[in-house]
Amino acid sequence: MKTNFQRIMDDDPEVANRFAALADTVIQEFAAMGVQITADELQENRSLKLASITPEAGFNLDACCEEARKNPLIGKRVYTRDIRDKLESGAEDLSGWSRYQRMELGREIEKNKKAELPLVEKVDPDTHAQRLRILREIGDPQARINLARKWDMV
Repeated sequence: MKTNFQRIMDDDPEVANRFAALADTVIQEFAAMGVQITADELQENRSLKLASITPEAGFNLDACCEEARKNPLIGKRVYTRDIRDKLESGAEDLSGWSRYQRMELGREIEKNKKAELPLVEKVDPDTHAQRLRILREIGDPQARINLARKWDMV
């Protein structure tokens, strides 16, 4: 079901274009912090919607980013990235954390690492078939798995 804002964007291409441009600015701001977000996750951001509908109201990037951090999904990614950075720098001590908290943190970090990986380029079917033939000819299982991972076939 479409929201009112989605209907407005469907009816007015200028609003949709402004939203896309402003959302791209916010996405780039979060990418600079090391957090991946999408325009769909920003659909409910009030300051972004207001700036898209009424450009004369102005756009405050800091307020928009702060509001985006309040989104539970985005906020969790920002928190996980902050903890990961602290762990990598040695500033965070997990000795006071329970085993469950450490496991949850580890799972969240691994999930976000997978999300941060660059998208793999698609290969044409002929190349894919040729790679499968090459993999079948390799006798060493470990070498076969390593090559398949390199080609992102596993």
